[in-house]
Amino acid sequence: MQVNFKKQYNAVILYSRQDRGRAEALLTRLRDIYSEHLRFQIALFDDPKFSSLEEALQMSAVALLLLTEDFCENAWPSLCNNSALMQSLYTKNPCTIIPVVLPNDLNVKVRIPMGLKCLKRLPLEFEDDFVKKRISMVLA
Repeated sequence: MQVNFKKQYNAVILYSRQDRGRAEALLTRLRDIYSEHLRFQIALFDDPKFSSLEEALQMSAVALLLLTEDFCENAWPSLCNNSALMQSLYTKNPCTIIPVVLPNDLNVKVRIPMGLKCLKRLPLEFEDDFVKKRISMVLA
């Protein structure tokens, strides 16, 4: 997938407020790994640069949903009411939705919400060169 040049960000990370520390760690890890891409831009959805979730989605090519137990049980139900997110989920416009699972969560039994079960999850195992290359292709 190529980034639309009108988009200011390659990706935005959506997460449960309880998982902010994990989202910040993911953001740092992505920036560290892909820092050689000079035009690579990624942010958290509640970054002060964005006035709303809708603006974050409009300005980003990809929305990474950080799937955790709290996200699936508490954040997702309220996000389902967001029209820009739902439009993205079904039409890839304004951005593409990619659910992600961190390596330490791969074995945790998280009940994936019905609206997300149809999407392919991306396990972010950064030590795997194949996964690094795939992530780079999606975000670059």
